Amino acid sequence: MLAVVVMVGCSAWGQATMAERVCWIDNDPQTLTTIGSSVATVDVTSLAAGPHTLTMQVKDSEGRWSVPVTKIFVKPHATQKATAIAERQYWIDNEPAGRDALGESVATVDISALPIGMHSLTMRVRDDGGMWSVPVTKFFVVNRAKVKATEIVVRKFWIDNDAATRTDLDPSVAMVDISSLSVGMHSLTMHVQDNAGVWSLPVTKFFIKPADAGTELGIVRYLYWFDDDVEHAQVVEPAGPQGIVDVDVSALAAGEHTIYWRVGDSRGVFSQEVGSSLFRYTVPASGYGTFSAADNMAMGDGLKAYFATYLKETNKGLAIKVDGSDSRVVPAETGVVLAGEAGQTYTMVPTTEDGTASDDNKLVAVVESRHVNATDGEFTNFMLQGGKFIKILDENGTVKMPAHRAYLPLPTEDTANAHAVTLIWGEDTATGLDGVRENRNGDGTVYNLQGQKVENPSRGIYIINGKKVVVK
Repeated sequence: MLAVVVMVGCSAWGQATMAERVCWIDNDPQTLTTIGSSVATVDVTSLAAGPHTLTMQVKDSEGRWSVPVTKIFVKPHATQKATAIAERQYWIDNEPAGRDALGESVATVDISALPIGMHSLTMRVRDDGGMWSVPVTKFFVVNRAKVKATEIVVRKFWIDNDAATRTDLDPSVAMVDISSLSVGMHSLTMHVQDNAGVWSLPVTKFFIKPADAGTELGIVRYLYWFDDDVEHAQVVEPAGPQGIVDVDVSALAAGEHTIYWRVGDSRGVFSQEVGSSLFRYTVPASGYGTFSAADNMAMGDGLKAYFATYLKETNKGLAIKVDGSDSRVVPAETGVVLAGEAGQTYTMVPTTEDGTASDDNKLVAVVESRHVNATDGEFTNFMLQGGKFIKILDENGTVKMPAHRAYLPLPTEDTANAHAVTLIWGEDTATGLDGVRENRNGDGTVYNLQGQKVENPSRGIYIINGKKVVVK
């Protein structure tokens, strides 16, 4: 039963009084009911579970009806009180069709038939009230090791995410020469291999090479903090003769940050502060999302960049082909799709190294937060959400896309009936290829990055015959 309180002001009607009260459910006049008093109950037992509306109206003694007033209410689902877990299920690699039962709360899952590499294990339980829990997914690796590992046989390291320069470390404790590095923040990445041939996951540490290291006074301490949080500045002593300090960034939230540091000598004098930016990128639950930045950004280990290149028509609808980049640098002002472990946060730092961009990349960078229209000229804009590119809806101009994202403009004539565009990775194939008609068949028309025709282009980046062109 739903309690109803009728409160309608009648002061503007002089001495008029309430003569009649009525209500109805879900805008259905057939449910019109007279309410006997200002406080009454309405029978909702016949309604389906879920949201509904209740509309009320009163009439005064002069025969005048008030404006109807509508309220929303929810009839909850009837559930049985749960007392125990009644069923357990699991499945491998996101294939719920192959789910199996787990007879006990502690059980062994046979993975002997799985190929070598990374896999996922998803589990859920049902209580005796009939309700299933939210599935929980964990990732694991099937090792290629055929013999028992007993010792570490190879150690390697590399500087600043440049795995191509990785170098052997013979002893378990070794010195790394950083004399050729520029002043500022750097990263040191290490991994080891055991006698079974299995490599460990890379471990990355950040360190600072100060401007005045090696002076006669010597650097004896560092003071560093993140962003404006100088109240929680850390004072640490350098390790080793080269003055290296490990900087822990794991507690930083996702987004753009700045690390500031000062070095102190043996007299107790600190230098002026020096700042360096970094970016903490969290991979969405789908395992990939869009990214862009104003500077060239070196990717953390575990991330891979992809470019959205060609629109394709598949038997399941439209799809955009995404091609992987071999570069470990995301070029400045370039939109990419970043793939990594879902929920994992990676650190990216600015670099002077140039990244390699694809001439066919259709993603448009959103370096600073701004509004993106649903359509621009002859193009319809899509944003990556939940593992698909979905149409951007017409919104008030105050609704903005967050910074460091990218969106996908596609010809409206190709996507008029498409709500979402799926992704085709790397070498995957599809039927009916080449659904995109590139820039008016190469007629030389100039468009800006929003798909708008430009008659007299000034300095900037434009699209001419399907390719990005820099006008200086």
